[in-house]
Amino acid sequence: VQTAQQQITDLIRESLADALPADDLDALARGLEHTDSRQADLTVFIGEAENAIGSAVDAAKLHRLVELARGLADLARRLEKGRQGFGRSRVGLVLSAGSAAEWAGGFPHNPFTGPVVADSTGDGVQLAAGLLEGQLRQTTDDAVLLRKARLEIEHPAEATRLWAELEALRWQELSLQEKARCPVMLLAGDSNTLGERGLSQLAAVLGGELPLKALVFADLDLGLGVPPEIELPVATAPDTTANLALLTLSQRSASVAQTSIGKPAHFQKSLEQVITYKGPALLHVHAPSPTRHGFDLERTLERASEAVEARVFPLFRYDPEGKGVFGSRITLDGNPSPLGEWGEDSGGLSITPAHWALGESRFNDCFIPLAENDPEPLPLVQYLQCSAEERSRKTPVVEQSAGAGDARRFRVTEQLIRVSEDRLHGWRVLQELAGLVTPFTAQVQQEAEQRVLAAHQAELAAQASVYERRISVLHEEILAQTRQ
Repeated sequence: VQTAQQQITDLIRESLADALPADDLDALARGLEHTDSRQADLTVFIGEAENAIGSAVDAAKLHRLVELARGLADLARRLEKGRQGFGRSRVGLVLSAGSAAEWAGGFPHNPFTGPVVADSTGDGVQLAAGLLEGQLRQTTDDAVLLRKARLEIEHPAEATRLWAELEALRWQELSLQEKARCPVMLLAGDSNTLGERGLSQLAAVLGGELPLKALVFADLDLGLGVPPEIELPVATAPDTTANLALLTLSQRSASVAQTSIGKPAHFQKSLEQVITYKGPALLHVHAPSPTRHGFDLERTLERASEAVEARVFPLFRYDPEGKGVFGSRITLDGNPSPLGEWGEDSGGLSITPAHWALGESRFNDCFIPLAENDPEPLPLVQYLQCSAEERSRKTPVVEQSAGAGDARRFRVTEQLIRVSEDRLHGWRVLQELAGLVTPFTAQVQQEAEQRVLAAHQAELAAQASVYERRISVLHEEILAQTRQ
């Protein structure tokens, strides 16, 4: 911007200098040097020097150059200083209604260094989209200004004709470098606001062109937890928000990352992918709350990591610009035992969503102490492998360490069993999409083996025919020799 501003100012100097008589040139140059590129002073100077300007000056061109210089100076001021003196912010943030907006709505719990809007209406998606459209309009205007400056500098003969075309420029027509000048718009909210009530709005934005970045905090209610202020029995509806990232994959053009604060390396890679992607993106993050979910504060990262290991919240990333086709653009890096059904604890035992839920008090109603008259107890991992008839004679149980080598056994409710099966099916879908474990592999291998076998048999038949002809010819030669 500063380079273009200086070059435009030089063009103004040259235009004025060429239009003045030689004896007034020195005085005009000294006057221009004193302006120090302050456009208001330069405009006044041009007005004062109007009588000294000769008839050779192109008034229309000079007017364009002055307006360009003024616009470039304003752009440089906004980028370097801005209204608050900090320059242009790199990120704009919209906090959707929910726990995040409630926390940030009251001073002094909002020490943000960039522009933030806390939505209280529940329409945070539309608000963020509208703000982003405004930012893109401003970015387009700035790009038009710089393109006009380059025309005047590099192609002055075509500037007049092409200016009108630049006025109709849309943000979709900007280059990647020009689009990168637009600050990132980040929409943050919890799964209840963006994953349920605002799901249709979020899906529409992620399937569009606006480069909006959505940061959704997964609550992992699993359809089982009930807020304490609501006196209702345990819910039985599935938790659709747990599959939010998987649902977004159907948009295909949106960058998707599902990550956890318990896996910092994966979290960093996911954040970089989402922020740098040129189009819409979703970052689905599991950040458990000790207060709301019911566990000790010092176990926060541990609980987040266990959710990944229990397949409650598997990690994955999808990059629409990756190499290959859809499945090859999905990576499950960061998950324990990516080829297996379940992750394992430190003792090498498989852990299911029920094992994870046992560590949070909000799921206490899903576990019943094992009674003596319960049918044959069976670990939940093995129980899930049984048929419906076999399950009728078994009791699914999970164990919880009680210290000193003791363990307490709990019977798992039917609702939590269904959740465990649902999470397992979701993990298998990811494995198949990513091409790690898929039934089509065996089918392709079988078909390939059959083709190889058929080709081999055809080759053997051809060789046998050749050998038979050779044997027949040799037989005739031997008979001829024998007769001789």
